[in-house]
Amino acid sequence: MTPSPRRLALALALSSLPLSCGGGDEPAPTGKQPRQTPTNQEPPPAAGGSTGGAESSGTTDPFEAEGGWEEVEGSTGTGGGSGDGGGSDGGEATGGEPEAPARYLGPCSFSWSGAARLRFQYAEDGASGKVRIDGDRDGKSDVCADFTIAEGKTTSVKVDEGCDKKVDFTITPTYDEESNAGTALWEKTGEPNQMFTMVALPSFSGIAPGYPLYAERPEVKLSAKQGLVRTATVKKPTDGPPLKATFTYDNEGRIKRITEDHDLDGTIDRKYDYRFDDAGNVKSVTLTMGPKGEETKSTGRPSYACWQPKAEAK
Repeated sequence: MTPSPRRLALALALSSLPLSCGGGDEPAPTGKQPRQTPTNQEPPPAAGGSTGGAESSGTTDPFEAEGGWEEVEGSTGTGGGSGDGGGSDGGEATGGEPEAPARYLGPCSFSWSGAARLRFQYAEDGASGKVRIDGDRDGKSDVCADFTIAEGKTTSVKVDEGCDKKVDFTITPTYDEESNAGTALWEKTGEPNQMFTMVALPSFSGIAPGYPLYAERPEVKLSAKQGLVRTATVKKPTDGPPLKATFTYDNEGRIKRITEDHDLDGTIDRKYDYRFDDAGNVKSVTLTMGPKGEETKSTGRPSYACWQPKAEAK
């Protein structure tokens, strides 16, 4: 089944949203969970079934040919870097001891092997930011978005599908108090408003802090334990095939794996595996698609290079 243009735009826009969520030293969550932003865990598949890793390290801006950003007032990160998480491992402290990794607001850039590149910019106060997305790796932005944040949670997203400085649609999330489920309102001028259900993912730093289910809440069967959604089943989605998604978390409540059973036939059609550094920053996301024995993989890796202090001129 071919995703609709709305679904593809939504996937690109939401899968880019950056946020830090909870520290690496938090205990396993129980009861109420911190609310997080909704977002789709659906990157474009790797070209030709690539199994390659991240882009080479460094601070090269993949969108350099487009010129500079329209600066976020008081911005700090400028989206440089397309490496394998550069900067997140820390430098050398006094006496030769390695520094502990720092916890960042979000990645400076994120690259899928053989597929999309994303670049971020943040306001210094952490209350807003921008993202540019190159879905076909031609060096030009295909989707742009502005987002706002309050109390560590995304409160709105304005998406510009053609990066022509026009808002094409907005997404407004709401968050449950007793679990990491929630909803989001999709609004576009001239079209009916739509609501979809989401699973917000605690402690998922940067990139994609949630997962969308293309149906309104009454049409989604959720199973939760200790405030965390474990399974979600949608028999009649508004987009895509029927779906059962299973969520596995680590001892700190961070997402560890998501598996998808399309068409509810008991077969795992797609899965995502997540790795974090010691500070809780995402190190990599591995997407596996296809039946057993015929899998293709794509690895997504962030760079945090823009948060590092610039070397002093000699």
